[in-house]
Amino acid sequence: MSTEVGSMEAISSSEGADDVKDLGELEEQLRQLRQKRDELKRIFEAECTTTSMSEVVGRIQGSSHNDDNEFKRQLIEQTIRTPKRSEREELLRAYRLTGKTIFSVPNNGIGLRFETFFGGRYHESYYIILRLNRATDQLEIVKHTIPHFIPIADIQREHLNTNIDTFISTIDNNLQAFVARREQLSQLEKVNGADRDNNSE
Repeated sequence: MSTEVGSMEAISSSEGADDVKDLGELEEQLRQLRQKRDELKRIFEAECTTTSMSEVVGRIQGSSHNDDNEFKRQLIEQTIRTPKRSEREELLRAYRLTGKTIFSVPNNGIGLRFETFFGGRYHESYYIILRLNRATDQLEIVKHTIPHFIPIADIQREHLNTNIDTFISTIDNNLQAFVARREQLSQLEKVNGADRDNNSE
């Protein structure tokens, strides 16, 4: 009996050593993948923000031009316009990474998208559609997908027309807290379920 227990402990300790070794290898792979991702991101950003002169000239030559002065004017305008468009696109990407995006909707509406995330993963998105009430000259919520237990009417009354940044931050904080608690509860239920399964055996 004692030799059986001793051999089980030896197997258990060798499995633990293998697990630690596997974990170390996985951590090293993760580190290498992150480095590769960062390098690819830098390359992508460099390619997105640079516009070659031949692209600009090609766009202008597609349109008709009669004299050199007109060509030069168009060349300068196109050269100025292209980086501004890239800057706007970069700004939109940065906002998306922060979890908040503003976009236009038909009929002079403004949409707010809130990306939720927990544990390094994106979860669902929530939306608010705003319109300007011409009679009161105030923004108002037309539609939303915010969970009912978040006091959106109170937040709207307090912040929407006085400080939109505070309005957006307050909604985002509530959504992130909701998703974090929901995911933590889910993880806890999984752990407790596994413990119950182990105890019943």
